[in-house]
Amino acid sequence: MEEVRCNLCGKDNTELVFEVEEQITSDHKRFRLAKCKSCGLAYINPRPSKDEIALYYSPETYYEHQPPGKGNRLRRGLKILALEGLPGYSMHTGVFRRILGKCLGVL
Repeated sequence: MEEVRCNLCGKDNTELVFEVEEQITSDHKRFRLAKCKSCGLAYINPRPSKDEIALYYSPETYYEHQPPGKGNRLRRGLKILALEGLPGYSMHTGVFRRILGKCLGVL
């Protein structure tokens, strides 16, 4: 875990918002959501280092990090369609894709 300054303003002036214990690894590390008192940005601090972050995103469950392939493209396309059916996720696509996205979101 590494202590970091605010990514937005660069200051080190935070207050604790809440803390949780992770349940993914056997280490049960505590994650703290901190809020910058200067600019209001909320972020995890301390956060996992670049070497540790992979522990929380396994290739079996986090498909964005899987190598490109036919199955992954299909899954990503279906995810995009489903998101397009939700309020606030429109990707400015045609009416047909938005309707199809709404149908997929119901399934």
